[in-house]
Amino acid sequence: MATEQSARSFRERFDTKFQELFSAKGLNSFYFSNEQYLEIINSVKSAKEAKSKTTLQYRRLKRFDLCSVSGVEKLIAPLSSSETTIKYYVTNDEMFDILHETHLAVGHGGKHRMEKECKKKYKNITQEVIKLYLRLCEPCQKKLKSAKKGIVVKPLVSTEMNSRCQVDLIDMQSNPDGDFKFIMVYQDHLTKFVQLRALTSKRAVEVAYKLLDIFCIFGAPSILQSDNGREFANHVIEELCSMWSGLKIVHGKPRHSQSQGSVERANQDVQNMLMTWMNDENCKRWSEGLKFVQLMKNRAFHDGIKRAPYTAMFGSDVKVGLASSSLPKEVIVNIHTEEELEKMLTEFTTEAESSPESQEEGPESRQESQEDLLNVELESENYHLQNTEMRSDIETEVLNTKEGERNVLLEINSEETAKKKDELECSRCMNPGTSTQEINLCEICTTQQNINKHRLSARLSLENQAKKMKALSNLKFPPCSVGDTVRVQIPDVDRGRGEFRNVLMVVIEKAGDLYRLGNERGTIEEMFSRNQFSVCHDKLIDIENISPEKKSLRELANEQSLSGGQGYKRCNCKTKCATKKCSCKAAGKLCNSKCHSSLSCSNK
Repeated sequence: MATEQSARSFRERFDTKFQELFSAKGLNSFYFSNEQYLEIINSVKSAKEAKSKTTLQYRRLKRFDLCSVSGVEKLIAPLSSSETTIKYYVTNDEMFDILHETHLAVGHGGKHRMEKECKKKYKNITQEVIKLYLRLCEPCQKKLKSAKKGIVVKPLVSTEMNSRCQVDLIDMQSNPDGDFKFIMVYQDHLTKFVQLRALTSKRAVEVAYKLLDIFCIFGAPSILQSDNGREFANHVIEELCSMWSGLKIVHGKPRHSQSQGSVERANQDVQNMLMTWMNDENCKRWSEGLKFVQLMKNRAFHDGIKRAPYTAMFGSDVKVGLASSSLPKEVIVNIHTEEELEKMLTEFTTEAESSPESQEEGPESRQESQEDLLNVELESENYHLQNTEMRSDIETEVLNTKEGERNVLLEINSEETAKKKDELECSRCMNPGTSTQEINLCEICTTQQNINKHRLSARLSLENQAKKMKALSNLKFPPCSVGDTVRVQIPDVDRGRGEFRNVLMVVIEKAGDLYRLGNERGTIEEMFSRNQFSVCHDKLIDIENISPEKKSLRELANEQSLSGGQGYKRCNCKTKCATKKCSCKAAGKLCNSKCHSSLSCSNK
């Protein structure tokens, strides 16, 4: 019941904000009411039927087209001869449902992941409305990180798939699922493809058994790295070699400064997706959600490689049955048998290919469009840097990276045709004496070429990211006002691994540089300084609903938690944790990375 009320309140807040946004737009915006949508459909029909077209009708046909499925007319973007994916225009009433469904599909992902997912099927869902949705999503506000200072580590760039992989463990002992107490995260460094497994312990033999299952499908890497230390990696490799006599793997440097950041961010991403999945499904069995979280993580756009990990690994987008097809959603719901599907595909009609406004786009124009895109991006970087008072060495390096990216891409495009013939070894693609221009790739070679392109682009993007990450600056903390919604970070000892990072609260009093905070569950007695919380963009909680009951932050976190809120236990033993004087051993839990530093421990 509470979940339904929260969803209804979320929709009402979104509709109110979106209506304000829609009202501020002009007539040529990308957002359409139901009346405007039907009016455009009628105008497109008239333009198609007109023998002598006006300038307005030509503009309509250049921007819109129609498709019909079982009598349902949909507004779509015109297709060129080289395009096969249909992108729909949606009405304002459909906007929230589509955004909400996409947001859940990518595991409460951010704006880049939602934008990439929406652009696969919809034309007029903009980054502006995606940002509006994310600002109003309470679970996303609760899982956001607090502001941090400093420069993040530079990621390690791998040259090929399976050259370096890392295995890491997420400690779930504070929120166990039956016998399962750990999550194994296995990631390929080039493609960022992640695989997740539930573990009952972190013993090397169990980790090796799970890794062997992965190796027998994807192959074994040359370097296996673990942040749990060289000793742990050695034990895992020894167990693997005992199970697989022909296997030879070397271990990477423990806690490698250039590679650790990537896997740590993947761990945080997995935990964020897992907590939102548990919250959406109202389920405490996180082991059941690992498969879905793995799919969400691999299908979502990765900002480092500029594509989804699934695409970098397999060369195509992930398929989710008919939901990934070009058929409208309301038509897919009514399909239950293969005969009905064949009938729908037969009836599916679109006039985009026969439209005189569609023009063929050849390889040269695609190469020019890529060059123009990089030129525009480079000019925007120049414009941004020219308006700053001082250009630092880091910013200059970012600009050089952009220019280098353009040169590398142009070089790849110019050499691609020359290398095509030499790279082909399939007898079905070419016969002896076939010229380079006459090569017709078979489906297998086309797929392999797409995979190679995606992996090459992923490596280039990682190299650029390694330089851009140096441009991060210190975050500032501007003052806030009474009534603002803020995020207060929950200490690790007071939250489980599957719980939100923050509690949403409201500023109810300001005394100098200190603030008093509260929410509908209670008011915190102590005052907070400005750097102890982050301000939300929109007001998600009404100040009139604040409870005056005095409570601590731990109590508020426990009331919000699904599993009691208790986080990890930590010991500071100076010995080997062999007796019950160790608080972890006394509680029946293994020591973790938050405990003693590098001392030898028998409770692992």
